[in-house]
Amino acid sequence: MGKKLGLKIKQLRSEYALISGKKLTQKDLSDMLGISRSYLGDIESGRTNASDELIGKISKIFNIDIEELIKYKKYDESLNLDINTVFSGPGKLIDDTQNTKLSKEEVKLLENYNKSNNEGKQMILSYSDYVSKNHVSVENEISASIDNSMPIAAHANEGANKEDIKHDLDIMNDDSQW
Repeated sequence: MGKKLGLKIKQLRSEYALISGKKLTQKDLSDMLGISRSYLGDIESGRTNASDELIGKISKIFNIDIEELIKYKKYDESLNLDINTVFSGPGKLIDDTQNTKLSKEEVKLLENYNKSNNEGKQMILSYSDYVSKNHVSVENEISASIDNSMPIAAHANEGANKEDIKHDLDIMNDDSQW
């Protein structure tokens, strides 16, 4: 159970950071649990097993059943996942009566976050903070970076002839280079 519990605790801390926008560090969680950061690190790495009392405290902080806490599942890459809880603020989780669904994109985001090193995780969080604070849509961000003064293909140019257009279409339809 030790290694799986440790992975589950890391997963819950990562989910908290993605949803709340505030990183829940080992120090933060260990303070909430009344244990040292190094002891929590040992639990997360599987070097030490958590006591039943500590497992109970962790389940209360994240508001999940003890059974759910001690069974670790990797995210399923298939369609949508049911999430039984949503975050309601720093260190608190609440039950979601509507069984929140994660889209493929949200699952991919969580997977990418979990696969990233600390620098990558910080970049993901910083960018998500930027997007949410500035109400930036990805489409607006991408279109703003494209120079609309340059034609994308020759046939976008008013002076293009049929031969230019055919050449462009042949290139665009040629999948051999991809």
